[in-house]
Amino acid sequence: MPEKVVRALPTWKAHVEKVLESQLVLGALVALLTVATAYVAFRSTQASLDSSTLDFYAGKEMQQATILHLSGNANYMVDLTAFNAYHLLEHRNPELASAILSIGLGATAWVALLRRRSLLRLIFAILALASLIAALLMAFLYTGPFPRPQGFRKSPGVEKAPEL
Repeated sequence: MPEKVVRALPTWKAHVEKVLESQLVLGALVALLTVATAYVAFRSTQASLDSSTLDFYAGKEMQQATILHLSGNANYMVDLTAFNAYHLLEHRNPELASAILSIGLGATAWVALLRRRSLLRLIFAILALASLIAALLMAFLYTGPFPRPQGFRKSPGVEKAPEL
């Protein structure tokens, strides 16, 4: 009697190896991975384009903000120059009197540090007295609120012009 050949039942591992060795499965995996790679590359390019677009708009906004900043700064400088010119030309500036008194105080301090008989001490003493007289004249001749500048218009709905 011939011997019966007993074949071992294939295990799950053998089934998996057989499926993975199949050309059809390998071809499907290559195709699937190729499509997935193409999709990821497409999404990456799209994200890069979106990023570039946002960078462009951010640069545009920053440029407009810089223009507004420079415009505001120029307006401030024009206003500051006009304000200073108005106060200095009117000779009614208590801040200027304070600055002149500060110069006189500095000159007096230098007089105190110098020798008794010195030409520089005499010059500083004269400068201190002149600054004191000039500052006192400016302080006492200051009459209060400034007059309305030429061409000043009242705002609509305002009964009284604002004091400057």
